[in-house]
Amino acid sequence: MSDDDSFRQFLDHDDLETPQPEEVRPPWATDKNSSGAAYNAIQKLYTSKLRYIRNHTKKSDYKLKSNYQIFAKDVYVMAGATSTIFDNKSYTQGLKGELNAKNEALEKGKERRLSQNYTSHKSKTKDILITELKETKARSEVNLEKTSEELFEMTIARMPMDVKRKLRLV
Repeated sequence: MSDDDSFRQFLDHDDLETPQPEEVRPPWATDKNSSGAAYNAIQKLYTSKLRYIRNHTKKSDYKLKSNYQIFAKDVYVMAGATSTIFDNKSYTQGLKGELNAKNEALEKGKERRLSQNYTSHKSKTKDILITELKETKARSEVNLEKTSEELFEMTIARMPMDVKRKLRLV
């Protein structure tokens, strides 16, 4: 019997099932009409656009707004509804508000992602890389000379006196 099984015998069967967090929907999004499907479509599109933003760091990746923004057409196509879901319905204000809020969050995420400064070699120009290489080489040569001199001085300091006399260092 494994440790996991031995622990499970002390728990009630009700404790073993973890409750799934319920999705909190706004009151205008119901399954009675297309608003529930449209709300779900906005949420799915939002997560896919966030994934795109997380995986793309170059400014050229964001030339097309359709890559990182949610459009009304995408919503009603995914929801399986017509374009009239955004026109004069009881849930239109809430639907448009949700769409605008998600698009603003995506825009901020895009700006945040593009504003991150990367210090990898890919983000540096050739001139900067060449100067850094020259500086690094110069530093390593200086360090090598210092360590060689220190090693030589330590060796002489630890040498017995008779060896120093034979080498005429004293």
